[in-house]
Amino acid sequence: MTRKTPTSKLVQRGSFVSAVILSAVLALPATADWLVTLEGHLVETQGTWKVDGDAVVYLDADGEERRIAVAEVDLEGSADTTEVRTGRRPELPAPPPLPAPKAEEKADVQAEKRPDVILYATSWCGYCRKTRQLLKELKADFVEKDIEKDRAAGREFFERFGRAGVPVIDVGGQVIRGYDHQMIREAVRALRREDADG
Repeated sequence: MTRKTPTSKLVQRGSFVSAVILSAVLALPATADWLVTLEGHLVETQGTWKVDGDAVVYLDADGEERRIAVAEVDLEGSADTTEVRTGRRPELPAPPPLPAPKAEEKADVQAEKRPDVILYATSWCGYCRKTRQLLKELKADFVEKDIEKDRAAGREFFERFGRAGVPVIDVGGQVIRGYDHQMIREAVRALRREDADG
C-alpha cells in the first residue's frame, strides 16, 4: 500500500485545476469582436463580424447568426473598439473607387477658398451628427462635406486623410479626427481669438 503525501495531493489537485481551467478556456470562442451602433450601443459578438453587402453579419451570445444594417453600425468605431479590447483590428471593406474628376470639378475645387471650419462627414454617422450639433451650438461658421454624396469632397478627403474614419474636422488648419467635444470647443475658441486679434 502506497502512502500519499500532502505534496502528492497538491500535485493531483493542481493538475485537476489546470485541466478545468484549460477546458473552460477551450470552450470560449477564440475571439470576440465588438460592434458599435450609431446609437452608441456596444454589442459583443462571438468571433469576428463581417460586412456582407448592406448588412453586418455576426454571431450573438447564443451562437445565433444575426444581421444588422450597415447604415446602423459605426464600422470605424467598431474596428477601433475591437482593436482596443482585443489587440486585433478587423478588416473593413474597401471604400468604393472614386470616379475620375471632370475638368470643371477640378477648376471649382481649386477656385474655392478653404473655409475656416470644415466638417467631413457622412449622412449615416452618429458621431458626425453629434459634431454637426456641437458646431451649431458653438455658432461656428462651418462647411459640411458629405464624402459619400459629393465626389469632389470624397476625393479631397481621401487626398488629405487617406482611409480615415469620419468625422474629421478641420478648424483653421487644426485637424481633429473623431468626435472629441473638448478639442472641438477649444479649437473653435482659438480660431475666434485669432480672428479677433487678426
